[in-house]
Amino acid sequence: MKKIEGEFKNDRDKIGKLSFTEDWYYYPSENRVEKKAKSVTFGYELYNNLGKVYAYRAAFRADLQ
Repeated sequence: MKKIEGEFKNDRDKIGKLSFTEDWYYYPSENRVEKKAKSVTFGYELYNNLGKVYAYRAAFRADLQ
């Protein structure tokens, strides 16, 4: 993550959303749920003319597997 952070040219304080891609698994014999994160997408805030956040735009995605 430090390497990715160093390559990110924008101000990191503008990152307002993290979106994860995950696989979820259910093991009925153990009555257990497990999830595995595959990637995380960092999104930065977009503001309207009133200064309110109206959307997020993806800055970059980090694949975790």
